Amino acid sequence: MANPFLVLGGVAASIIAVTVGVLTVPGWVADAQDAAAYSDLRNIRSAMANAASTHIHVASFDDLDNGEWGTRVNLSGGVELTGFTSDGRAWCATVMSAAGNHFAVSHRSPKIGTGPTPEAAAEDAGCTTDTEPPVEEPPAEPEPTAEELLSGFEAPAEDFTPYTLASSLRSVVNHTLAAAIPGAQLEPGADDIDITPHWRVTNLHKNPAVVDSAKNYVARAGSTIAYVPQATSGYLEVTATGTNYGEVWVVNSAVQDIPATPGESYNFNIRARTLSGTRSVQVGLVWINAANGIIETKWGPTISIGTTYVRPEVTGVAPAGTAKVGPIFRFAAGTSGQKLALDNAMVWEGDPRFHVEPFTGMDNPGGGYSYEFLGARDNSTSVRIPDIERDPRTLVWQEGDTAFQFLSPLLDSTGFELVHGDGKWALRKVS
Repeated sequence: MANPFLVLGGVAASIIAVTVGVLTVPGWVADAQDAAAYSDLRNIRSAMANAASTHIHVASFDDLDNGEWGTRVNLSGGVELTGFTSDGRAWCATVMSAAGNHFAVSHRSPKIGTGPTPEAAAEDAGCTTDTEPPVEEPPAEPEPTAEELLSGFEAPAEDFTPYTLASSLRSVVNHTLAAAIPGAQLEPGADDIDITPHWRVTNLHKNPAVVDSAKNYVARAGSTIAYVPQATSGYLEVTATGTNYGEVWVVNSAVQDIPATPGESYNFNIRARTLSGTRSVQVGLVWINAANGIIETKWGPTISIGTTYVRPEVTGVAPAGTAKVGPIFRFAAGTSGQKLALDNAMVWEGDPRFHVEPFTGMDNPGGGYSYEFLGARDNSTSVRIPDIERDPRTLVWQEGDTAFQFLSPLLDSTGFELVHGDGKWALRKVS
């Protein structure tokens, strides 16, 4: 028989001598019986701690009761085991004393739980009667990054709106966010920058300001032309030679020296006014082949002009076989001898949606551009050169491109970053 002093628990009758007279005191008896239950639960907790330190999995109370793992626990007389569960990590033991009171202990705390039922005692001890291990909340999913959120939306069609908002990067970003994630917008902030595009354009007309002479203008049917000098340049005076319509080539028609490429867009406008009265006018683009034969003419809308300068304009795509383009000005039938003034012609290749202010190579630098002639002054094409170039096409959100693909070049080129966190969006200048 095992030495009773080596057994955890077990209030042996040989150790405690109780007189019959004492046993007849109910309160003392109940306290002693509850103390035995307390002692047994402390021994269970010690045994479970010892098993855990040696990586032993105690699956049931029998493993403790029979001493299989080197640690033996015997319950005291009158103490009843009402529950024991263990999964190797979390465990809970509940007992009832001979006095009918319920107690429990668990892996969570050395506290002995009490209660009117095993379940209540288990709850007081920080466990449940089924001693399921504490539920570990899964780690929170990391919040999606700005790139992940914006990469999930593709433009369903070409979006030209950002180009119209280019004076404010914040406005462009807010437009993009709203399209990609309904309801999303930037938090208020002062970080912003003007991203208006600046790009190189060539004025293909060789004497747009009508300087020194009427070179690069040729009268056609129903008109004569003359150069009228002014302070630094001049204007072209056009006179109707009859009551029918009249036309003026805005190019040297003898050589037709404005090259054009099939499939490309070309644009032409010119300042025009009457010296008196009104007249209906329009401008056109004459598509010309390599042999100087006319393929067809694209006419702009007819407008009525008076004595204040306005700009009739036309745009068109060069058809197959085009080698050159001939800008032309036409006035409708009217009074013979009526005079009109033409000045500041602008002919260029490019998307007509991207507005281009007319210029010549002799314009002063300003507005993010410098200007120069590519050959002889006022007798060659001229170019505007951006101080810092930004292609206007970067501000058109192309069909099929994600919001991230659209915004990234704009942010990278301006030194800004778009940040997403806690459901909020912020635009920040990168230090």
